[in-house]
Amino acid sequence: MQRGISDAQWLRPIGYTAEQLRDPMRRLSEDQLAQVWNRAIELTNDPALAVHTARVVNPAAFGILGHVLANATTLGQVLNLLQRFHRLLFDAPLLDIQFDRQHLSLGLQRDDSADPDRNRPLVEFTLISLLRLAMLLSAGEELASRYLHRVQFRHARPAAPVLNAYELVFGSTPIQFGAPRSAVVIDAAVLQLPVAYSDPQTFELLRQQAQDQLRLLSTETDPITRARACIRRRLLGRAPTIQDVAADCSTSRATLQRRLSAAGTSFRELLDEERRQSACELLREGQSIDDVAHLLGYGDSAAFQHAFKRWMGISAGAWRAEQKI
Repeated sequence: MQRGISDAQWLRPIGYTAEQLRDPMRRLSEDQLAQVWNRAIELTNDPALAVHTARVVNPAAFGILGHVLANATTLGQVLNLLQRFHRLLFDAPLLDIQFDRQHLSLGLQRDDSADPDRNRPLVEFTLISLLRLAMLLSAGEELASRYLHRVQFRHARPAAPVLNAYELVFGSTPIQFGAPRSAVVIDAAVLQLPVAYSDPQTFELLRQQAQDQLRLLSTETDPITRARACIRRRLLGRAPTIQDVAADCSTSRATLQRRLSAAGTSFRELLDEERRQSACELLREGQSIDDVAHLLGYGDSAAFQHAFKRWMGISAGAWRAEQKI
């Protein structure tokens, strides 16, 4: 609207309405999001539109999750919360995080088979929005000049208007084009930066609201995604049974088993994977090993420790010490 383009002009040719995009329960695929961005760029004749938009984004753009993040304690906790509540933004995991001793590589978990040049606006908006969010939450900390080491993009080197927009965001930070993954590499010390205006009581209230919204999401269509979501929702103090998950999926146990088998997996494998992912998230958040064992439905800490070592090759305590969060 600020560019003089109506919602109907922008969205109708690609089959959407503004009301659909404002629905917090609706999800667009990566391909659909690319369509939305490319249509907007076509109408505005601004190839750097995604960069310009990301530069003015604020926590409210992330909905309830943005308000949760604004009341976290540190940027490290913000990163953990983004991982834990990613389905409030995207069905698939959003971030691919890699650590070494001094650096944090914050990449995007996108479809590697997708055309990187077609997906360029989506990738730009997502990465730059995350940097903008971190800057706002840390009360204007200059992340690009103090902490950013390099930027990697899967897409090819873009035209001059886009490169000029990159300079406004990344300054003189080296940028690699045609990289294997899109990511920003920053100093790991950024994880210890405090969130400027956090409030513990408000945080707990908002976190519970975000958790409730997560349970309400009903976007699961394929049997694996739907079963995973049902397992995650019920994984609070006990391990769900296949009967529980079949009921949540509005099907019978036999039908669920058959569908999962046809998809090349089983209920036991999905439960094990969801427990592994939840264990890592909870340990990063600082939960005790005993509490994690209880939350994931293990009879005692020893059973959980045995499972964790099978997953990760080391004990839960040693793994958490390596995360530096």
